[in-house]
Formats: sequence, C-alpha cells, structure tokens
Amino acid sequence: MPQQPPPTEASPNSTGMQQLERRMYLAFGTMIALMMLVILLLAGVYFKYSLNKAQDDLSTLLTSILSDSVSRISFSGKYQARLLLEDIKRQHNDIHYLLLADTNGEVIAHSTPQLNDTRLDPEALAVVQEVLRTQSRTIRALNHQGVSLREVTLPYYSSFDHQLAGVIQVGVSDRKLLSAVLRGGWFALLLGSTLLMLGLTLGLFYINKQFVSPVRLMASQLEGLLANSPNLIAIRNRAGALVACSDAYRRFFRLSNTLQQIDNRSLYQPEQADTMDRFIADIRESRATRQVEITVADPLGQPRIFQVNGFPILSNHGEVQLVGTFGVDLTDLRATEQALRHSLTEMQQASAAKSEFLSRMSHELRTPLNAIIGFSQVLQNDPLEPLSEEQHDNVDEILRAGRHLLDLINEILDLSRIENGHLEITLTRVAVSQMFDECRSLITPMADKRGISLVTLPCCPSESCSCRLVCDQLRTRQVLINLLSNAVKYNHDNGFVTLGCKRMAPEICRIMVQDTGNGIDPDFLPHLFDPFARGIPVGSGVEGTGIGLALAKRLVEAMGGQIGVESKPGVGSLFWFELPSDVAMQPDEVTKEADERFTVLHTDITTGHSTVLSIEDDPANQRLIRKLLANRPAITMLEADSAEDGLELLRNCRVDLVLMDINLPGMDGFEALAALRCTPETVDLPVIAISANAQQSEIDDALEAGFAAYLIKPVDVGQLFEQIDQCITPLKENAA
Repeated sequence: MPQQPPPTEASPNSTGMQQLERRMYLAFGTMIALMMLVILLLAGVYFKYSLNKAQDDLSTLLTSILSDSVSRISFSGKYQARLLLEDIKRQHNDIHYLLLADTNGEVIAHSTPQLNDTRLDPEALAVVQEVLRTQSRTIRALNHQGVSLREVTLPYYSSFDHQLAGVIQVGVSDRKLLSAVLRGGWFALLLGSTLLMLGLTLGLFYINKQFVSPVRLMASQLEGLLANSPNLIAIRNRAGALVACSDAYRRFFRLSNTLQQIDNRSLYQPEQADTMDRFIADIRESRATRQVEITVADPLGQPRIFQVNGFPILSNHGEVQLVGTFGVDLTDLRATEQALRHSLTEMQQASAAKSEFLSRMSHELRTPLNAIIGFSQVLQNDPLEPLSEEQHDNVDEILRAGRHLLDLINEILDLSRIENGHLEITLTRVAVSQMFDECRSLITPMADKRGISLVTLPCCPSESCSCRLVCDQLRTRQVLINLLSNAVKYNHDNGFVTLGCKRMAPEICRIMVQDTGNGIDPDFLPHLFDPFARGIPVGSGVEGTGIGLALAKRLVEAMGGQIGVESKPGVGSLFWFELPSDVAMQPDEVTKEADERFTVLHTDITTGHSTVLSIEDDPANQRLIRKLLANRPAITMLEADSAEDGLELLRNCRVDLVLMDINLPGMDGFEALAALRCTPETVDLPVIAISANAQQSEIDDALEAGFAAYLIKPVDVGQLFEQIDQCITPLKENAA
C-alpha cells in the first residue's frame, strides 16, 4: 500500500479551503476599498462646500466691519480713511491689504501708503466694474507677492444720500479660510471618518468571528476527518465523478494529491463500476440514503469487502448537488464472523458429543444401579426370608447410596440439558398451597428422623393460600424439594424449617425456605450456585453433590424467575425463588388436582391370572424382574434375552403384557414394537419400555411410537407395579 504524503505537502482539501478563505478576504477587502473611495469623494465635496461657506462667512464679516468703518470715515476725508485702513491691517495679520476705490478705479485709501492715489490694474478694474454693475460682492483667488490669497470685493455707499460711491477690496490669506473650515465641518468630517473606520474594523472582527472562524473550524474538522478517517470517504458530483475524498480513499486507489474529476471506470473493474454508477444514480433520483456491499481489490490485489453508505448533498433549492459515500471495510469482520461460526459449530459438536457421552454413561450406570436398588428392595420385602435388623440396616445403606448415585446421575443430565438448551418447560397454573402439601409429604419422613419441625406460613388472609404460579409444575416441585431437603440436611436436630410465600408484585410470587442451621460462610455465598460447589467440608457426613443448587438456579431462570439466598452464620439461611404469578384466586377456586407422577398405587390383583413377558438382555436385571414378579402369584413371567426370541415366544404363547428393554442386541425395542403392531394377534398388546436412557427426547419418541409407558432404570418398584396393574386391569375387566 503506498505511503502517506509528507506532512509538508498540502492536501487538495486544505488547498481548497485556503482558496476559499482568500476569496472571502479579497471580497471583504474590495468592499472596504469601495467604501473608503466613497468616503473620500464625499469628503472632497464636503471640503469644497465648507471652503465656499467659509469664504462667504468671512466676506460677510469683513463687509460688516468695513461698511461701518467706511460710513464713519466718510465725513473725515482721505487722510482719516487711510489711517483707519492702516490700523485695521495692523490689527489683523491675516489681511494682506485693504483698499478703497471710487467708481472710476482710483485708489482713495490703501493699507499700504505707497499705493494711495494710484489706479487699479485692468484685471482688478474689471472686477470693480462687475461689482458696481451687480452691486454684489465677488471673491477671487490670486497670488500676491508669493502668497495665496482670497480677494473679496464689495460695494460701499455714501453716508449722505446712500448712493453707490465705490468699492472696498480686502486680500485675506487662504490659511484663514482653512482654519475656518477646520473649525467648522472639517473636524466633524474627520470624526465621522474615524468612526466609520472603527465601525468597519469592528465589522471585520464580527464577520471573522461569526463567519470566517466557524468556516475555518469546519474546514479544519473536515480536513482532519478526511485525513485521519480509516474509511473510504468520497464526494461525487451529479455525473458520478469524484471531486473530493479522504486520504484513506486516495491511498487505497493510489490517487495523486492533485485530485482531478475521476469517474468510476478509472477506479473499479467494469462490474463494480456499473454497480457504483447505478448506486449513485439511485441516490440522485430517490434523494435518499442507500447502502450497498461491494468487493474491491486492494493495492496488493487482495479482495476487500466494503459496505458503502451513500447519501445526497442538497442545495439551498432542494436539488441534489453532490453525492457522498462512506465505505467501511468489512473484510476482517466477515472473517471473524466466519471464524465464530466455525467455533460455534465446533462447540455445538462438542456439546452434542458431551450430551451423547453423558447419555451413554447414564445408560451404563443405570443398568447396574437397577440391579443394586432392585435386589435391595427384594431383600427388604422378601416375606419368605426376612432380614435381621442389622441386615435391614445394611440394605438401607445400600439403597440410600444407590438412590444418592441415581440422584447425582439425574442432576447431571438435567444440568446438561439446560446448558444445551434442550430442557423442555411446560408452563401451567399451579396452586402454591397444593405444591406445599405435596412437598411437605415427601420431606416430612426425612425431617421426622431428626425431630425437625416443618412450619408453613400462608401469604393470603384466608387459612389456605390462594396464590397460583405460572410455571412448570414438575420442575418447580423439583426446585422446592431440593431447597427443603437442604434445609433439613444442614439443620440442627430438633430445629425448624419454615416454608412460606409472599407476593412481591401483582404478577410476582416469592417462595421462601428458612432453616435454623449454622448458616453459610459469607465468603462462599458468591459461589453457592456454582456446579459442584459445597459450603461444608468434604467428609462431614452430610450427603450432597453440589449440583442441586446450580440445577435449581438454572431451572428457575428457565421459567423466567430468579433465585437468591440470605444467610447469617450461627442463625440460619433463607433461600427464596421468585416466579411469575397469576392474579390472586378466591379460596373456593383452589384446585385439588394431584400429580399422578408422585402418587404410588398399590393395587393387588388377586383375581384372574396374567402372563407377562420380560425381554431383557442383562441377566441381573432379568433376575431382578423375576424376583419382583414372584411376589405376584397371579402373574406368570416369561423371559427372553433378545427381541427375536421374544417375538418367537409371542407367536406360540398367549401374553397379556410385555416388559421390553429398548437397547437390545440385534433388533432394538422400537423395531420389536413395530413388528408386534404388524401382527393381528399382537396389534393391541400393551408393551412397557424399560431403559436406562433418561433423555426426554427418547421418552417422547417411545410414547409416540406406541409404548404404553416408559420406565427409567433403576426402576422404582411401586411405579413398576402401578404400570403393570394399569395395563392388566382393563384386560381382566374385558374378560369378565
């Protein structure tokens, strides 16, 4: 890419602004010169007017003085007149001569005695005759003995009969007249000129401040923008030719500093040039902003992607005068976006691989857990060989450890579903009082073992709380049971657990669980909801995985709520979570619906006889089902370790119910079910799926395929019998 021009070299934009400033100052200077010329012309006219006015005033003054003097000396003769003129000249230095002449031009009296009784020269005599004829004064300029004079000639009259007697001439220096002009209007003219110059100076300062300085600032800002902007800024005329651009634009297209009008054909390839021509024409015709993305080769020949934003520049009359474009380089951004997409794809693949791994690990762990928990339940409930008290306690420990491991597997799967965005949330209206009753019934046995009292505080004035939550009932119950079980586990013996709710806003309800335990270390509170974080030392004897609270937080947030905790060491902790709430219900509107997923039915069918086929490839799990069904004498159990063997048995035997593992060698459970539905004898045969796969998508697929129920390993004994009874009972009733 070409180097930047040296700093000393003026850019075209800078040169253009300097030319604009020079034009402004030249126009203002021309205006001032014209005004000064007008002022000088006016001053000359005014000077001439003032000079004539001063002459008139001076002649009037001299006329009054001399007229009185002449009238007084008319009685005293020539001698007295001559003495008077000499005396007047001595008193007035600016008067060079005074004379008194008769009508024939003979000098009667002169301020210079040597000129008495002389005759006026022809030029002066002509002036005298003119004054005598018109009987008015005249003023003429002349040079007397090297001095510039103004000569005033005026008539005088006899004091006896007031007849025209002759003329009086006075020669006065021009300095007297000039001093009179200065004492009169000339000073005012100079003062006016000074004020005018001051006004022009202030006007120049104001124009510079209000117009020139802002223009200079705008020009400097524009020049700085064009010089330093990394974007490709260009100004084009109506024809699309380039008239101004930024330095980045000039460097990119390798343009010289002496920028001339350049069309798009000189800058782009033919295809890009056509695109830009249409782009500029569209802006000019629509008089609106437009945007286009274009690929241009840089000086090294590498393709660069630019987003070009165009806008019209209108004249005062609203016509499109210029078109501006602003090009932003998107090449690096596009590369980053591509890299992010690639990274996102890799993350999604890694997340899918993790989910697949967790699903497979869950399946592999649930299979032996099914045997551990199932055989432990068989040992506990074997009526033929009852366990001793010590053996019963040992089996309880096995069951407790197995169920704890099962809870850990379930929580890890739920946490993985939330992180992958695969957790399904079904929002319904749930009565808070009903949820409290169901959760209390599940927690009470745990609390009774340690003498912990459960206290419920309703938030409504009536005896029963009438608030309803808008939430997923199963997930909300999962969160509440987790908080209640923690409140019992981390409490003191004979302590208290308080359960309550509080309406925080018309559409927000807070559920609270408070214990009287040791509280939580304040330093640990910020990490309390992190996965696998536990606030008690390992080996303290309190069961826990550190996943429950992290899972509860994500479940609450997935339902549009929030969760928090307040704790004081040595006093206890208060856990709460807020969820959207329906408007308050009337007490008689409280529903009493029960969730069958939390109800264990112990129906014992003692009448009739049924045959159940168990298709299971794991010998331990098959043996467990055999042990469990042995407690039902009315049920005959058939076994098969593959789907193919099971289908063969169904062709030869009458079966009322099939318990089928999904993950079978060879034909899997879904294929086996499809084969059953294709045979008329087994098209309506109920089939219960038993699998270690706990993914919700797998459960939904199984139920949609036609399985009567889906049981997750380890299988709960009560739930197994409940599903068996629900499938067999209709058959017995129909047979009856």
